[in-house]
Amino acid sequence: NNNHPRQCSDLLRAGQRNDGIYTIYHNKAPQGQDVYCNMKADGGGWTVIQRRGQFKNRVFHFYRNWTEYANGFGDPSQEYWIGWDAMRHADGQKFSTYDQDNDVSTYNCAEQYRGAWWYSDCHACNPNGLNLNGYHESYGDGIEWSIREHTGKLYYYSYPYMEMMIRPARLLEGEREGPLNFSRSN
Repeated sequence: NNNHPRQCSDLLRAGQRNDGIYTIYHNKAPQGQDVYCNMKADGGGWTVIQRRGQFKNRVFHFYRNWTEYANGFGDPSQEYWIGWDAMRHADGQKFSTYDQDNDVSTYNCAEQYRGAWWYSDCHACNPNGLNLNGYHESYGDGIEWSIREHTGKLYYYSYPYMEMMIRPARLLEGEREGPLNFSRSN
């Protein structure tokens, strides 16, 4: 429906400038889905697809099955996953959970590292791993994003906070006009 926002960038173009929970509408959620929109970072219009942090959730909060990852779970104002049904992964890599092993490794990466992701051959990142909040003893099962700049933290460090956001590339080209009259959810 053209009268409803499909992503947070639509809300930005309609004049919304405040971070918060909004309702968007897409093929997998024609009745609407509440998401967190970041309207301030780097020009705004970001749809938060995943947030991890210290919200008093259990360590295993993101160790979920295939169906839960497809549909999404959590609270958009705290730790949550939008649901991969709500987004497309451009490179064709298959998503793995402990009950659906779709990676190319000989073992189940999601089960081995207590997460879920578009793993290739286990892993340079594990953003849906256990929320271990800092350094830990177990190998590779925390909230990880292993990059060269953080080599001292590889595999034995679980980030205390992580947020992943998406928005259309056209916003980077300065497109700011669009439909109006969208409403914010409470």
